[in-house]
Amino acid sequence: MTNPFTARSFTPADLADAARVAVAAATAVAPTLREHFGATDFSTKQDERDWVTRWDVWAEERIRDTLANSAWGDIGQRGEEGGEQSGSERRDVYWTIDPIDGTSHFVRGNEFCTTMLALVDHGVPVVGVIHDFIRGHTYTATAGQGAYLNHTRRLSVSRRPLPTAQLELYTDEQAAPGRQLRALVEQSGACLLRTSASGFTFVGVARGAIEGFVTFRDPHCSEWDIAPGCLLVHEAGGVVRNIGSDRFHSRNLDYIAANPAVYAAVDAILDNLGLRSGPDAREP
Repeated sequence: MTNPFTARSFTPADLADAARVAVAAATAVAPTLREHFGATDFSTKQDERDWVTRWDVWAEERIRDTLANSAWGDIGQRGEEGGEQSGSERRDVYWTIDPIDGTSHFVRGNEFCTTMLALVDHGVPVVGVIHDFIRGHTYTATAGQGAYLNHTRRLSVSRRPLPTAQLELYTDEQAAPGRQLRALVEQSGACLLRTSASGFTFVGVARGAIEGFVTFRDPHCSEWDIAPGCLLVHEAGGVVRNIGSDRFHSRNLDYIAANPAVYAAVDAILDNLGLRSGPDAREP
């Protein structure tokens, strides 16, 4: 199986420097986010499930400023709150920013929220940072260089098979394909989680506490939700591919990110159902 997580524009030294800058950007906003954790008002965006606080907006602005004022300032940015901001001429590389992944948890005071950044190179995340600002833990991955907790502890996915797995599945259960997929995964014996916190789940897969994360035709998913974590799982020894493909593109939001055994089992279920990424999920 070929490795789709390969940098085209950067050297390993470049990636190490980008990771350093991304970690600095994420950790700089952490003290303020901890201060207001579980103690802030919120408003809604597109629907009642889509929450935002002043601290989401504040943190994204600070992260954007840190990136812009670094040696990586000529690279564009795509953020959950501020949308897309172009760099100079480098349209094929950009940062993704999710200042508070799990805003509803942040508001409630549940410890499932993180700050996430990725450097994307021609549709492939090549640097990923997930900072757990409540516990002070930083998870990093760079293409070809492994995944780590706090820069020292190397991460590794589990070996548990699907019948004993814990698995997160984001899908549209109002549609028949989503209901079929969920039912068959549950029939396999797997325990399906509902954390509604991508960063928390990706970290769990990368450190071997959770066996997989699958998104299939989920209307609430965005690139900044998945880019950092998909690289983290890959570099921790997992298999990460777009559904029905041997490749990965971060704007194709249908994917499996799992340990090898669970990846193969879920891929077989999707294949038997004849399910593939929808037209709206294909890479641009």
